[in-house]
Amino acid sequence: MAEKQLTNEELAELLKKGAEGVKEFNEYRQSHEDHEIDFSGQDFSGMELIEANFEYPMRLENANFSNADLHKANFCAAEGRNIRFFEANCEEVCFDEVKFPDAVFVGADCTEACLRDCCLDGASFKNATCVAAMFTDASLRIANFENTNLAEACLVGTKLEDANFEDAYIETANFAKASGMSRELCLEVMKNLAVGWNEEEAEEKEEDVAYI
Repeated sequence: MAEKQLTNEELAELLKKGAEGVKEFNEYRQSHEDHEIDFSGQDFSGMELIEANFEYPMRLENANFSNADLHKANFCAAEGRNIRFFEANCEEVCFDEVKFPDAVFVGADCTEACLRDCCLDGASFKNATCVAAMFTDASLRIANFENTNLAEACLVGTKLEDANFEDAYIETANFAKASGMSRELCLEVMKNLAVGWNEEEAEEKEEDVAYI
């Protein structure tokens, strides 16, 4: 006899039970791989969700993970707009291929998080820690990285039209093949890479650094 399919509310209640609930939730997902879960509007703020499996098929429109512990959680290919990760622990979280436009990661710890090939247009990482985070091929148009720590972060192949990097730490970040970089960001990246840096010469070569 097939195991009963739980409702969205029943699954959300499982996650409120801490580590044991997360374990049950993950086991359920493993045995119901095609069950499309909709946690839109759910409030998971402040919860312990370590290694929780939120991967596709999963809808998270307007879900709230503020101050949650999401260490090593998996959101691969999940979808939803306006998701809040305010000051959440997102260390080593997998966000590969997510579609999370306008997500809020303000003050979050995204150290060594994977955000490859995802859509985070309009997302805010203001004051976030993204040390060694992987943004390879991500769409980050209009994203806000104001005062973000991007030390050792990989932004190779990212789309950065109208993204804001004001006061961000990017000295050791990799922007190879990124597109849509502002003039100021191009010059800053060149300065970090250059030996014998000459700002006047760099400005003359502005067109050459549009796709560093």
